[in-house]
Parts: sequence; C-alpha cells; structure tokens
Amino acid sequence: MCGRYVSTATPEQLVAEYHVEQVCLDAPLPPRWNVAPTQPVYVVATEREPEPRRQLGTMRWGLVPSWEKRATPGAGLINARAETVATRPAFRSALRRRRCVVPADSFWEWRAGPGGSRQPFAIARRGGATLAFAGLWEPWRDPASPERVLRSVAIITTAANRRLAEVHERMPVVLDAPALDRWLDPGTLDPGLLLPLLVPAPEDGWEVWPVGARVNSVANDGPDLLEPAAG
Repeated sequence: MCGRYVSTATPEQLVAEYHVEQVCLDAPLPPRWNVAPTQPVYVVATEREPEPRRQLGTMRWGLVPSWEKRATPGAGLINARAETVATRPAFRSALRRRRCVVPADSFWEWRAGPGGSRQPFAIARRGGATLAFAGLWEPWRDPASPERVLRSVAIITTAANRRLAEVHERMPVVLDAPALDRWLDPGTLDPGLLLPLLVPAPEDGWEVWPVGARVNSVANDGPDLLEPAAG
C-alpha cells in the first residue's frame, strides 16, 4: 500500500516539471514530510473542456465514490490495486475518464518485524527525482447541497519490484515521462492501453533507508523525519 509520503515541491516547480497549463489553487500547500490520508494533496490532471489542458489543483486523499450518500470523515479509498482497477466499480469509470498524477518527493513504508514490530523506511529516487504516482479521482456531490463538490483521489499500487520488496510487497505505481503523457491523455479511453502502464518501476535507482519511529504519528512533521535511524 501507499499510506504516507513527502511533498515539498512548490506550485511553480510542479508547473514546470509537469507542463501544467492552468493552476487552480486558492493557496499553495505548505511543505509536508508526513502527508496522510484525508489531507489535501497536489494533483495534476487533464481538464477536457473547452479544450484539453493540464491543471494543477488539490484534492482530498481518500476517494469517495460518486454513489456514496455521505462523504464520511474517514480516509475513504486511499489506494486502488492495479490488478483490479479496471473491474472494481469504485474505480473502473475513473480509469477511463478521471486519471491524474500525485507528485511526491519520496514515500514511507513499514517492514513487519518479530513480535508485531514495524520498522519505518524512507524510499526515494537516487538524486532526488520527483515521483509521479498514478492516481484516479472522483467528484462527489452532496445530495443535500448539489453545488458542493468534493474532489478526492486514490493512489494506484502494484506489486513491489525486487528492490523495494525487501521492505513491503506493494508499491505505488510510479510513471516515467512517456507513461505519464499517455496516462494524462484524455483521448486514451481503452483500459487495454492503460493497464500496461501500471507496473512496478525498474529496480535500479532507488534509495531505501530505515528512519526513526517519529514518522509513525501523523502529528509529527518536518525534514528530520528523513534522518536515518540511529545504529
């Protein structure tokens, strides 16, 4: 799964990196080193009308399907499995028409240990390259106030590559530049052209290191969370 990550890039950096044509932000999000479900997150998606253009905005992490009667305060569907995304009702329509990218600096994962212990790890690209997580989004309208629209997002996961499987069996789908362009192309509607993109990232070029237990609590934030664990 992918349940926490780091996001410190500014809107200006994301606009340049993802070739964004329109920014839809009331205010920029602060740098965060412990992004968690239910929080607002940066999302890059393609607006279809009046003409296709890439937008940078924010959505709530934790997808709320459109048919839900209430947008509960819980996390919602934070992840979508690549293996079932084309068939699961909560995601199959979004796969065709509401794809997006969730930018991240790095992400956190926990390795199970003896006696129920869990060791947190930081996972990043060598050299600090940004990670483009494949995502799906959905609009939810409050039946009592149809003008109120909640846009929420789920991050797609797949089987971990051999390098990251040392920590956890799953990893987020990380798109390279060609895959990202196809993923955000609104003219691509055939799942048969999209599912081959949802594969583990190559094994080379990753940095993985154990960190301290402070990252376990979403109340903790700051660059010190990335410091290697003592010993």
